[in-house]
Amino acid sequence: MAESRTPMKKKPNLKTGKPFAKKSLGQNFLTDQNFIERIVAELEIEPGETIIEIGPGRGALTEHLVASGANVVAVELDRNLVPLLRDKFRDNSNFQVFELDALHVDFEKLLISTETTGESKRVKLIANLPYYISTAILQKLIEQRKSFSKLILMLQREVVDRISAPKVWSSIVSLEIPAEESAQFDEKLFRELVSAGFRQKRKTLLNNLKNSEEFNYKVGETLENANVLPDSRAENLTIEEWIRLTNEYHRTRKKL
Repeated sequence: MAESRTPMKKKPNLKTGKPFAKKSLGQNFLTDQNFIERIVAELEIEPGETIIEIGPGRGALTEHLVASGANVVAVELDRNLVPLLRDKFRDNSNFQVFELDALHVDFEKLLISTETTGESKRVKLIANLPYYISTAILQKLIEQRKSFSKLILMLQREVVDRISAPKVWSSIVSLEIPAEESAQFDEKLFRELVSAGFRQKRKTLLNNLKNSEEFNYKVGETLENANVLPDSRAENLTIEEWIRLTNEYHRTRKKL
């Protein structure tokens, strides 16, 4: 018989009265006001535009976003934080929060449901990403990049695990998303190819692809046709070279 458990409520920090960050969710709440102001400045917010915030936590950054006059759409997985956020910003008509897992959100549909922006209008996104799902969410956002004009992502550089109150260093990356892309390529194939190419970083691209069941067919000839040096390492290839190689594999597979 499956056992049903009621989730425990998040206990408040006895010193501040605020909820503790949950290690199980990789939470790391923002507190440094100078850091927060730098992030807001990087967003270059215009009043009335829409900002999606992934992982608002206690709402420290959210306060600044709401105060800017932007329409803020927050996505929070922690069910204990959602009512706190709703209560905190209950008097702000330009704030909405949804209890959702960002890994499974269709952001275009979410934006349409909020009625904060038209179907074709792109928005900006800010996210404080837990280290253990950073790559997965980044891939998700790239797949849905047509919905965004800019992504501001906080990615943790160092996590001291299994100690109380671990100190975390974070880096901010700002990604500008072009309205239209000049290069056309098979994105799924591109991601699979890059993954295979980086499988063992010390090996050459040729050797990594030779050891891949997906890409070992006539790999030398394929690299030559794509004008990619076989003794190159994956990290040394340009985006243009990866795209050429992707298109060459796509063309080769169509012949099979």
